[in-house]
Amino acid sequence: MSSAVAQDEYRTPDPLLAAATSTARSSVVVSVGFLFSGILGALLAFVIAVIVGEGAETDGFLAAYVIYLAFVLFGSTLRVALVPLLGPTTDGARFRQAAVASVRRILAVAGVGFLVLLVMSPVMGQILV
Repeated sequence: MSSAVAQDEYRTPDPLLAAATSTARSSVVVSVGFLFSGILGALLAFVIAVIVGEGAETDGFLAAYVIYLAFVLFGSTLRVALVPLLGPTTDGARFRQAAVASVRRILAVAGVGFLVLLVMSPVMGQILV
């Protein structure tokens, strides 16, 4: 049993990316997903307006949703901009190290942004309504 545990310690992790991926196919999948997400977001705004009705509260909610949407758009474009910066994926260990370091920096910035948004949200809510 101990030899199986020792072998698992030295086993290389599975590759992060498949060797035979198609960039064009991946781009189409991401684009269709982004378009689908935008269409569902627009439908959500219409449904909210129909159910809740028109008024300052609905306008405030939709304005807050637009602010949220800006963060979502930033996050979705971040993955497109970040992955090429990580470098080639031929060396899996090096790619993992670069990915972990980048994710740590992104989480640190996101944490600070979250705290700023948390502190400012009551004031921003009053301004939006």
